[in-house]
Amino acid sequence: MEKILTIILFLSTISNLYISAIPSNELVCAENLATKFNLKGYFPNNDYCGNSSIIFCQDSSIIGVSITFIKNSSMVLTDQDISCFPNLETLTIWYFTLSQSLLNYNIEKGKRITYFDVLCPNCRLMQKLGNYQTFIYTSSQSLVFNIGFLCHIFQVSLVSFTGFYLEGPTEFTNCNSNRMSLFGTNYPDFSNISSQSFVEIVLVESFDKNSISNFSTMSSLYANIYHFSSVPFYLTENFKIKYISIEATFENINQLSKFSLVNNINYKSVAIKCIGNSVFSFNGELPVIINNNVTFEFTNSNLTKVPSLSTYGDYDNKVTFSDNKFLDLQLPIYDGSGINYIFDSNSITGTIDKSWCNTILSIKDNKMNGDIPSCYQCYFNYTGNLNIPNIYDGFSGNQFTNYDKNIPCTTFRPKIKIINSTTLNVFGDDIGFDPYLWKFNGSIPMNSSYQINKFGSDYTCNIGSNIGLDYFSILFTIPHEFLYTFPIIEKPIIVSNLTISNNDNIFTFSGLYYSSYVGYKNQVISIDGLECTQISSNFFETKCSPPSPSSTPTINKDKLNLVNIGIDKFQTKFYINSTIESGNEITCSNCNGNFDICDKSSGSCFCENGKYYSGCLCLDLKFDGSCFQLNPFISSITPSTTDGGISTIFGSFGFFNFNYSVLIDGTLCKGVNYSNDEIIFISPPGIGIKKLTLIINSLSPLNAIYNYENKFVECPGKINNCSGNGICKSNGECQCNSGWTSFDCSIVFNDNNNNPPTNNEIDSNSGGTNIINQDVKFQIYLKTLKEINYQGRIIKEYQLQNNWDLNSTDLTNQYKFSQKLIENKSTTIISLIEEVVNPDGKEYRFAGTSFKLNQGSIKFTISIYNYSFQSNLNTLQLDLISIVDQSAITTINDDDNNYDTDNECNSKSIEIDTNNLNDLSNFNYIKISKNNKILEGRFINKVVSDGRATFFSTSITNNSNSITVSLNLPHCKSECIIDPDFSLIVSPDFKSECNNENSNRKWLIPVAVVIPVICISAIVTISTLIYMKRVHSNHPLMKLIKLNKKIINK
Repeated sequence: MEKILTIILFLSTISNLYISAIPSNELVCAENLATKFNLKGYFPNNDYCGNSSIIFCQDSSIIGVSITFIKNSSMVLTDQDISCFPNLETLTIWYFTLSQSLLNYNIEKGKRITYFDVLCPNCRLMQKLGNYQTFIYTSSQSLVFNIGFLCHIFQVSLVSFTGFYLEGPTEFTNCNSNRMSLFGTNYPDFSNISSQSFVEIVLVESFDKNSISNFSTMSSLYANIYHFSSVPFYLTENFKIKYISIEATFENINQLSKFSLVNNINYKSVAIKCIGNSVFSFNGELPVIINNNVTFEFTNSNLTKVPSLSTYGDYDNKVTFSDNKFLDLQLPIYDGSGINYIFDSNSITGTIDKSWCNTILSIKDNKMNGDIPSCYQCYFNYTGNLNIPNIYDGFSGNQFTNYDKNIPCTTFRPKIKIINSTTLNVFGDDIGFDPYLWKFNGSIPMNSSYQINKFGSDYTCNIGSNIGLDYFSILFTIPHEFLYTFPIIEKPIIVSNLTISNNDNIFTFSGLYYSSYVGYKNQVISIDGLECTQISSNFFETKCSPPSPSSTPTINKDKLNLVNIGIDKFQTKFYINSTIESGNEITCSNCNGNFDICDKSSGSCFCENGKYYSGCLCLDLKFDGSCFQLNPFISSITPSTTDGGISTIFGSFGFFNFNYSVLIDGTLCKGVNYSNDEIIFISPPGIGIKKLTLIINSLSPLNAIYNYENKFVECPGKINNCSGNGICKSNGECQCNSGWTSFDCSIVFNDNNNNPPTNNEIDSNSGGTNIINQDVKFQIYLKTLKEINYQGRIIKEYQLQNNWDLNSTDLTNQYKFSQKLIENKSTTIISLIEEVVNPDGKEYRFAGTSFKLNQGSIKFTISIYNYSFQSNLNTLQLDLISIVDQSAITTINDDDNNYDTDNECNSKSIEIDTNNLNDLSNFNYIKISKNNKILEGRFINKVVSDGRATFFSTSITNNSNSITVSLNLPHCKSECIIDPDFSLIVSPDFKSECNNENSNRKWLIPVAVVIPVICISAIVTISTLIYMKRVHSNHPLMKLIKLNKKIINK
């Protein structure tokens, strides 16, 4: 007994010690609170920290108070009751009557303030509250709240089913509220509140519809709106909210068209949920039009027509039409642009069309039947992720015949296209919706940032590592958990082993490059001309069965059986006999790929005629199997960078030539792939122009220019490019600083109002143009077309002058000339001349390079079609002539000025500058000057040959009166396009008036620009640019004499 008393005394002492630790003013405050509201019974021995459900103490201070009182009591809780707790953080009051002073009291250290189901008669929030984390006020009594006094609080809830009257601040308020939930009788004015994160407004039965005008002032990121009363539809009025959801009974539509949210471009998500007996529709149709790039939900209305999906949803935005009671309507054919649609609980009947296979579809709890398309059925065991739901669950609650996870998928057909060394294009039938489940080489997941080309059937995937050189594998974990192997380069099948089953007569071929599965490639197997039906196939093995026992090939030593395995364009042929068993066949070491037939019984090679001899060689095969002589040629080359790497030769090489070599300056390169029209190889590192040699079998070598692609393109001009007077652009062009001009920014801009204008004319005989400036006339036209052999000799020459026919065009700024070569009747040459009339100039793009021609420029487009070469080794050379003529013109008139051509003070002899020929740049340049007039020529150093851009070299030959610019282009089979252009500049040394007497001298200096072209088409651009203060409206002669007013016929 003494021990028990001792323990009680000890505990009492400890309790008193703890109580004594609380400051006396807080203990007095707690006692007064307990006494006032009859709570002392909860604190025996005045232990106010002993009941943490009412008072919570920490660090010798009272930091929390939570009290419940009798509802509707006349006792009032005031600010005096709690102001004596200086460290109060949490205040929770239930069922009390509050004083207005307490409602407006700022609890200095308050964090979480809750007034639950309280009364506060005639109260009004009059001032900004403290920086609380949360403020919750619920009541059955209506109050007036100014949300400007609350929106700095992180989370605010004002709940009253009778509704609070909500006011907006009169001055701008920076709002930090993360979530604000409001029950109101009206929309407050949000104009003076900064954007909020989330606003939820419940508008009660007594809602003031006149306040809808304030809806337009809301600028929160998210807004959830609930109406207890019927309202008109008004979402069209807000242009600030991004994600909005509204639930209401909407009033009947009395307008003549649907509501359009197309102009509300800030909306990213719109959810419209009809409640009550709402019949919110437009003649039974969906009453709202919205942009595709919006997540859209429309539920619980009585629509009688399934909406067209053409304007709803896209790849990033889901569309939901649930609980709309489409009474016995069928799901239409898919016509939308989105990928995620929900049609749950709509009483839809009928079947699902396969057009939906490029979407994620949820259609549970309807009345549908028939088969679910295989694109979905194959993925019933897919469990889903954050973006793609469980597919199986989306079809529940219907009467589908194949709603079964155990039905195997037989329609999975993936196909592969290699984009580059780390990127694949995966496409095909029923390949699924989540490429991240695919694993490269069985273990490496695809990068999650894959590109959707067509959802469910076409993706571009980054594997994060190099693909390899020969073949690779992908593990498709869904639907089969099966590893498929695909070739990097298409090659003929390599047969390493053949077994024939005695039990079921199944032929099993092993090796490499078989069809990755039956149907992946057009793989056909025949034995002595009889098709062997394929049973299975993968990259390493294929199995087939003869069509019937009666047609099984007779296999014996006396009769060899020819096996032909064709896969797309490749054929592999060999003989077999009855000695073949697993693992004992003989390899033919001296056969030439597809040109010989290997007899695996003896190791000998056969030609097509069946005779035994080693080294049978056919240069190419016709489709009927016969042999013909191949004439290969190179049309273009895609080189590697200076680091070396993958390069491609394009042209015509034959289907079955595997004995080939590629050399760059004598260095043998490693071959990667060979086909009829391209050869892929790996080039060594290098820089500049090299000689490429291609040898196919024993034919004469093909030579071409190989120019390494530079990582950094140089611009013309000295002093760190652009002569120090401009900026070098990424395409190799100079952008000159103000006051400078020319392609290399080396010429001071001639700002002379008295500079004479330039007059451009069309010459229908030469098919060219004349550019006249004062006493200097440049004549530019096509002279000859030559066929050149591989030794550089002229094989054939065609004169082009005086043979042109003028054709009309639809544009007033274009003229078209054409002619047929008399001695090469299949060839047509077309010269199209265009004047750039846009005051801002015109942008052009050629061979992957962009450039701009200014107003007044003349652009020649020269095309040569269907040229018939005398040899596959020959090329073409096109001669373009520019003649500089000091004409007899003495005066040029325009509407306001006469320009005297007496110009002796500007007389200067011809000067030629060819210092800007640079194979490291995208452009080569020349300058020709006479009498302070400068003609500039620019040549893009790439040609479009048979549709592909490739490099050509430029060489210059000078003599006393001409320049020959030789452009060395490749052999083109179908087309060849080049793109030089010319510009005329007035020198800053030009004098507008001369004091000397008239001079009647004439001189004639031809400047020949000779362009060796290799086939079909060439573009020549002549740009006339006069750098002066131009007033084009006052100088009509600066036009191409309108191209339709002055045509010279000689």
